[in-house]
Amino acid sequence: MSRPLRALLFLTPLLLSACGDKDTEDTVEEADTDTDTDTDTDTDTDADPVYDSFTGELTFQRDNNDPITGKSETVCDINYALAGSPYTGVCDECDFAFKMDAQPTTDNSTGEGCRDLWNYTFDNQFLDENYPGFYTTMGFTSYARGHEDLFQSGFSDGGSSYGWNILAVGYYAGYGPFQSVTFDESALTLAWDIERTLSTRLYYDTCGGDPISDTYGLQGSEQYFSSYVGAGYVDCDGSTIDVWTFEGDEKLPTYVSVDTVAKDTAFLPLVFINGPDECTEAIAYAGGEPDSYGFACSFPSSAPDSHCPSVMIAPGKGTYQVRVQSFADVCVGKTAGYEMSVRQGPEAKKGEEPVAHDPELVLLQDEYPADQIDDIVISGSGTLTVEE
Repeated sequence: MSRPLRALLFLTPLLLSACGDKDTEDTVEEADTDTDTDTDTDTDTDADPVYDSFTGELTFQRDNNDPITGKSETVCDINYALAGSPYTGVCDECDFAFKMDAQPTTDNSTGEGCRDLWNYTFDNQFLDENYPGFYTTMGFTSYARGHEDLFQSGFSDGGSSYGWNILAVGYYAGYGPFQSVTFDESALTLAWDIERTLSTRLYYDTCGGDPISDTYGLQGSEQYFSSYVGAGYVDCDGSTIDVWTFEGDEKLPTYVSVDTVAKDTAFLPLVFINGPDECTEAIAYAGGEPDSYGFACSFPSSAPDSHCPSVMIAPGKGTYQVRVQSFADVCVGKTAGYEMSVRQGPEAKKGEEPVAHDPELVLLQDEYPADQIDDIVISGSGTLTVEE
């Protein structure tokens, strides 16, 4: 913040001289009777404004697009009243930042999880239930990181704000499918519009848990063999999945292995195991040494050190799901071919006779879309006040 430089006043002594006899008429008596009218009374007009509140409203709509038929259905439809108080934590280069609260005024939603997208709506319900003490934050800066009019959301526990997300920028083409933000500094108004797509992975739901993952070497093991084998094809780019089911045993663990079947369809398999409650219990893929991350595929993919995954599921009664997908687009061809074995009981290895009670595999979804693409539309506006 710049401040005016105060003038320096230099006073020069008056030089008095007398020549010859003292003459009162010739005597020069000059007194500095001028008053300094240049006193700096300017106030600092360059001080940055301090914004101390925000009030506004926001509409939120989410449309589900059926991955098979393409039919769209509005599942989330909420109007919010917004209120913001000064946020005193970290918001780098922000012109202003607020601790936010969004309260629904009308809610015509028919789907679930409509109040979970706090990073778009500033709705604190999800944070209150899952991260007590945290709340949403909103930040704006006229210029930062190469963008003009940068509009952001985050969350905080009262100290630093975490995970600032760029919601919209004012004059930067190419960010997001559609978005805009306008801040009128003279009118103290802020308005934004956002249209985006959200991708939801189908047949995958952690249900708030932490699935065991072969990525971290927790379940790496050898290949298992069984009486029942499921085989199929999925797209190499990961856009389609196969979903199989089997019945778990309440006393015996279940071992699942997925292997490649041919040189021209080799790929890196990605496997999800969902329990009887349809919550994902395990995630398995192999990308390192076979001793740590699975076993050597019969036909390796184009990825360096690619191997195939195995995973063990603890005993449990009910219907389990196995989701098979291509990982990382490292296929040899465009199609990914696989063979899956599911075994219950002792770990049968190659050449050993599988036991009779190995579970039967049933194909639930064949080359089904891996993701559901939803559309979200958000429109918000509000007014700021400035501290006097």
